[in-house]
Amino acid sequence: MDALDKKLINPGRYKVGALVASDDGRTFLIHSINTKVGQVVLTGQYGDSHVYRDHEFRNKVAAGELKLAIVTKDRHDNDARFEPRDLSPSEMKARDERQEYIDVVLKNTATCTWEVIYSKIKKQFSEQRKVPSQRTIERYWNIYKEGLSPNCLAPHYSQRGVHRTLAMDPVVEEIILNTIEDKYCNSSRFSLQDIVYDINQKCDAKSEELDYDLGGVSRRSVSRFISRLNIHKIKGRLSRNTFRLIVRNALSYHNVLEPYARVEVDSTPLDIFVVDDHGNVLGCPTLYAMIDTATMTIVAVHLTIHAPSQVGVLQTLQFAFSPKGELFRQQHSCVNEWPAPADIRTLVMDNGADFHGPMVVKASQHLSMMLEYCQAGAPYQKPFIERFFGTLTTMLIMKLPGAKTSQDKRELHSLEMANKSASLTLDQLNTFIIRWIADTYHVKKNNRLTEKFDGECTPLKALEILSQKYVVFPAPSPEELSDACRRTLDVQLKVTREGINYQGHQYQGEYVSALYKTNSKVTVAACVNPLDCSSIHVYDGLTKKWVVVPHKNPNMPAISFEQAKDIRKRRSKSDLDMSRESEVLNQMQIIVDAHSKKKPKGPLGVNRKAEREILNAQASILATTQQADTTVPTVSPVPTQSATQPHRRKK
Repeated sequence: MDALDKKLINPGRYKVGALVASDDGRTFLIHSINTKVGQVVLTGQYGDSHVYRDHEFRNKVAAGELKLAIVTKDRHDNDARFEPRDLSPSEMKARDERQEYIDVVLKNTATCTWEVIYSKIKKQFSEQRKVPSQRTIERYWNIYKEGLSPNCLAPHYSQRGVHRTLAMDPVVEEIILNTIEDKYCNSSRFSLQDIVYDINQKCDAKSEELDYDLGGVSRRSVSRFISRLNIHKIKGRLSRNTFRLIVRNALSYHNVLEPYARVEVDSTPLDIFVVDDHGNVLGCPTLYAMIDTATMTIVAVHLTIHAPSQVGVLQTLQFAFSPKGELFRQQHSCVNEWPAPADIRTLVMDNGADFHGPMVVKASQHLSMMLEYCQAGAPYQKPFIERFFGTLTTMLIMKLPGAKTSQDKRELHSLEMANKSASLTLDQLNTFIIRWIADTYHVKKNNRLTEKFDGECTPLKALEILSQKYVVFPAPSPEELSDACRRTLDVQLKVTREGINYQGHQYQGEYVSALYKTNSKVTVAACVNPLDCSSIHVYDGLTKKWVVVPHKNPNMPAISFEQAKDIRKRRSKSDLDMSRESEVLNQMQIIVDAHSKKKPKGPLGVNRKAEREILNAQASILATTQQADTTVPTVSPVPTQSATQPHRRKK
């Protein structure tokens, strides 16, 4: 069979009847998805069947061995994708009516003409509503055949006519929204008139700043704006009891039924010291973790010695979407298997700067994940991940060497004792955490799940129960995740004789060399994946394509720029060490040249001069290697000691 065209690869969710492409070029049809037994059946071109367990199928998709494919194109010759959208009640009603017309067409399309089909539709629905024309129903039929989404027949009423955003200035909208949020978050006693007054005052101040009139807003406009925010308790003043009632209703969002529909992510510093390979204390690491609120299973963990950053969040997503098969279990010596990666719909994040960065937002948008941020100082909005951090600290971290066992301020030597007992490296601590999660946390009885499922239940058992009721979609492939991370960082780089320099890394390729020969002062647009420093992508303006430019070092691993910088910092040498190395190399070259000058039957003066050069070079090398190391501190004499006078003999 011919290899599958890469243009047909689709990152959308799989369904029965979709095409799946293997890494060897073969294509399969998803014949059935049985959630009760957790099986996915694929059918080949020649009728051969392949049965996979649900977690095995998702691991293969995460590893890139299987990719979802489609052959349907839209009117612009692009890949058609399933992108669900929120429908209004009127759009849902119109969609159901159009679906009824399509049902009649499906029953009679093989035996009847369009005139007969339209007459049957008119006869069946004319008494209930006004039936559209035959041409309109034919257009519905074409949309139904080309569409992949079940909402493809729904009209777009929100995109018709003049929008509200065209009638109101965006600056005024932002002022209204900020004022309402400030009132609701910082006070429980205010009125609608107070909100309108503050909005108009801020609009006047903004008008003076921008030097043009923004106008004001009326009480009715503010009321409509508040109603669109789904805040119904604004009559008069919002009391404390009403506020608690709203918060209590908001807690219902945490009672999620489908697995991976709502995942919480956060970071915390661990109260334990880690060391490097030589036993030197590095400090306390930072732990990133993701937890599924429906099943309480841990989706991902990432341990780093660096401060919280956007790169840490992206590396946590990379762990969540990486395969967790037998190789992963053997690597960390786990008894139980880690749950297979799956697609995440909603990601609940902390309000820190590392989660608000543009890298995280762009990558999540590319992976079709909805982001939800908590309020500042409100950890109760993501209680499950906070509870997990507390359980991890109590049940594991406090029992490991190097942990700060006492948090009492009256304890004077807790840090010194933890510093002396530290013996775990970062990789060893990471293995301990993964093994504890897989073999203890996932198989331990959970009181919340026991109450939810009316029986003794663990996180793994809850995932198994819900996977039999709902389809768990596979995670994005490695190519999709790499493409999403690469789109987060666009930079303009200069092309030099050595290639392209970015953060101390040199990139060189055929395209860059040819570009420098044509124009030595050219700047190119580049996309950089912060998790992979082995290559960058440069945009070719002639072919309108992205060109991969590899690293000058062919052995450069696919690590993040942050890790590469840390490794380079630890292995860097001082100017004195560099000068010593260069001196030794120069003297060794002198010795090689002197040996080449010596000849058995050569002139006596030339041979003696070569021998003197060899002796001088060897002496210089010995003196250089025996110099004291300036990095080792010298011990100064004790100031209380005084020099004793020599004994003088009496006359």
